[in-house]
Amino acid sequence: MTAPLNTAIERGWIINKPGSDGIIEYLDPLDVEISYPKDMYEQYNTETDSGYWVMHRSNEILREMKKLGLGQLVEVGAGTGSVCGFLAQNDVEVAAIEPLKAGATSIQKKGIQTLCGRLEIVNFPPESIKAYGAFDVLEHIENPSQLLDEMYRTLQPGGYLLVTVPCGQWLWGEMDKSIGHFRRYSMRTINEVISRSGFTPIKSRYLFLTLVLPAFLLRSIPFRLGIRKSEQQVFETVQSEQSSNKVVNTIMKFVFSIESFISKLAPLPYGLTVFMIAQKPKF
Repeated sequence: MTAPLNTAIERGWIINKPGSDGIIEYLDPLDVEISYPKDMYEQYNTETDSGYWVMHRSNEILREMKKLGLGQLVEVGAGTGSVCGFLAQNDVEVAAIEPLKAGATSIQKKGIQTLCGRLEIVNFPPESIKAYGAFDVLEHIENPSQLLDEMYRTLQPGGYLLVTVPCGQWLWGEMDKSIGHFRRYSMRTINEVISRSGFTPIKSRYLFLTLVLPAFLLRSIPFRLGIRKSEQQVFETVQSEQSSNKVVNTIMKFVFSIESFISKLAPLPYGLTVFMIAQKPKF
C-alpha cells in the first residue's frame, strides 16, 4: 500500500481486498449517479496524457506542491490518471480514488494504488490524510459540500486541498453541457464553496489565459447562437486536447511556458481555469 494511505491503515481503516486487477472496489449503496457520460468516456478513453492542456495543468500542480513541500497526495476523481501518473513520475507518492471503473483501470495500469468508488464510501479514519487533490472534479457535482466535508473530516490538521475548476460561467458552452458540468466557477465562488466546509483558502490563481478568447469564440458564442455539436463531436475535441500531436503540443508548450513565466512575476488577470489551494486549520 502506498504511503498516502499508511496513516489511514494505522488508524484502523477497514480496507477492502484488491481484486485480481489490483483495484480496491467500494460499491456505492446509494448508487449515486456520476455526472459524466460514462459510455462516451469509456469509448473515447485513449489513455493519452501527453496533450498540451493536460501537461501544463500537471506541471503547475507539481510546481505548487513543491512550494508547499508536499510529497504525498490522494487524488479524488482521478479520471484516467493524467495528474497522479505525472506526479508519480516526479517522485510524489500518490494514491487515486476514481468512481468509474474504466478510469480506475487506466490508473492502476500506471502502477498507482487505485480505489474505485466515491470518497464518502471509502470512509477513511478522521485526520488520516495529508493532502487531497480534486482536479476538474467539483464542477461535475451538483452539491459538492458532502465531498468537501468528507475531505475536511479526513484531512490531518494543517493538511492541504488542491483544486482546479473551469472558470467563467460566461464561457459556458456545449462542452460543459455534454461532459456533465453543473457550473463554471469564478475565483470568488470556488473560495466560498471551499470555505463553507471549514477550509481556509490560502492561494488562488488562474491558468490558461491564452485559451480564454478561443473558448469564447469557438464554444460560448456558437452555444449562445443555438449551434450544437453531438456528444461524440465534443468528446473527440476533448480527447484531441489530451493527445500527443507533436506540432500543436510544441507550439502550445512554448505559449504556456511564457504564461508560467509571467505568472511568477505577477498573477495572470484571468484564465480558463482557477487553481486554488486551501488548508485545514492546524487547531
